[in-house]
This record gives sequence, structure tokens and C-alpha cells, in this order.
Amino acid sequence: MEQSGENCIRIIMTYTPLNKSISILYQHAISSKVHAQVRTKACQYIKLLLMLDRWSNSYLLKEKNTSLLQQVLLKCIKDKSSQVRQASRHCYWAYNARFPLDAQSLMEHLDLRTIKLLNEVKENYT
Repeated sequence: MEQSGENCIRIIMTYTPLNKSISILYQHAISSKVHAQVRTKACQYIKLLLMLDRWSNSYLLKEKNTSLLQQVLLKCIKDKSSQVRQASRHCYWAYNARFPLDAQSLMEHLDLRTIKLLNEVKENYT
């Protein structure tokens, strides 16, 4: 049942414009009041949005969305849950593929251990 629901969400995200839903995903990804599994799924869905060609860079690059997305990535990469951190590292590389300069500037705010973990995921990601 859970897999069916997740497949439905992925299909909806792929074929339906969800401009208002992006901010909800961001909020769920960074809220400490939300269970770690929900934060993990939010990171996975953000990654999906970044990978979809149908989402224009102009929408994702609006100043409000760009700074918020960077805040989401920074917070999730440092999350107390290992699942959230792992999902956010994959999300980071999807962000890097779409916006390499922004991703590079984001990496400058990370410590060496986190960068090492990000690079380990990159080897599996490419």
C-alpha cells in the first residue's frame, strides 16, 4: 500500500505543475516537528523535482526559492537522522547537476567530513 501511494505521488509530481507544493516539501524537509521518515521522503521528492526537465530553471531559480532550497539542503545535510542526511546528499547532487555554481557555493558552507560524505555519494551517483 505504501509503495502504491508513493508511486502515485511521483506520477502526480511528474505530470502536474505543483508550484505551491514545493514550499510545502521544503517545510516538511526542515521541520524538526516532522518525523524523520517524512523529512527523508521530502528530500527524495525535492530530488525528483530537480531531476525533472519539466520544471523550468526560471521557477526554481526565483530568489525566494533558491535561497530556501539552499537552506533546506544545508539543514538536511546536517540533520540528526542518518536517513535524512543520506537522502539530502543525493538531493545535493541533483541540485549540482542543475545548478552547479549554486551548489559549489553551498559546498563552501560545509565542513570537511560532510564534503567527504558528499563525494562518496557522488561516486555512486554518477
